[in-house]
Amino acid sequence: MKDNISTNELKAWGTLVQKRLVRGGPPLDVMDKLEEAINNPEKKLVLESAPAFETWPETADRLTFIVYGDSRNGVETHRRMARQFGRFHPAFILHTGDAVNYGYINSDWEPEFFEPLAGVLDHLPVFVALGNHDGTAEDLRRWFDFPGGRTWYSFDCGPVHVVVLDSYEHGQDVAEWLAADLAATKATWKFVAFHMPVTPYSYYLGDFDRQTLLPLLEKHRVDVVVAGHDHSYERFKPIRISANSDHAVTFITTGGGGARLYPVYHMAGHAFAVSEHHFCVFTVEGGKLALQVLDPSGQEIDHLTITKTDGRLDPAYMGDARTWELP
Repeated sequence: MKDNISTNELKAWGTLVQKRLVRGGPPLDVMDKLEEAINNPEKKLVLESAPAFETWPETADRLTFIVYGDSRNGVETHRRMARQFGRFHPAFILHTGDAVNYGYINSDWEPEFFEPLAGVLDHLPVFVALGNHDGTAEDLRRWFDFPGGRTWYSFDCGPVHVVVLDSYEHGQDVAEWLAADLAATKATWKFVAFHMPVTPYSYYLGDFDRQTLLPLLEKHRVDVVVAGHDHSYERFKPIRISANSDHAVTFITTGGGGARLYPVYHMAGHAFAVSEHHFCVFTVEGGKLALQVLDPSGQEIDHLTITKTDGRLDPAYMGDARTWELP
């Protein structure tokens, strides 16, 4: 399988978790049906005992997807949030890691992850980043079939390009792959996701090589970085990686998927932060990106709109940017 999944090659490996099917979910022949859908991208895929799957369109004027993380063993909160997802008709779900409390315990996965998402996994792709509670990469591969068998990968859906990185794998080979991947995409909007936050304002920090990662985000004009790990919601003011840059990255921590919440320590870099369970709904339409953040009952917590023209962010949004200069 290629590192990058094109829109006509959707294999829904994130949806069905390939080897372990959700109780009451798709039948055992579902992977064969998905292979058929890959070879016939215009054909609507219908499963006899499950909702319909559809391959992604080559192009899409408007696209919605959902991002959240750190559901862990907060099963009831996770379940309540998942019931809200269908309202927004997302094309896919992206989980920023810590899907369960102890990923090396196989028996935790069904009650903590599959069961709360049973009404989602049966018809939508769900992509994941490796979190510290998910165990090792090998533990996660028991449940997900990753492109190339690696826990860093990317995919395209309409106007959106998504890169998912492994917070615990960041050697030269990953940096070279990331640079080539971002250089190759022609998508209007670029997202990067991983588990451990990297902003200088975060309470918990991952050990990514910032000297390598951050310049790549700037060079390839990544729009949004989403992370988890902090059990709260934090949206940071747009950050320039270097002082003379005409581009800024929006960093968001979305770790309120169900696990016990952490207090928020308000910092100068915050645009908005709150200690509440939540999920993020992103909608892109042409040069406009809208973010809506909601609690498990569907009430709005935060919202944001970013616009850009010819790949350039709106000057008013850039006017609020802070500079993060590397030493």
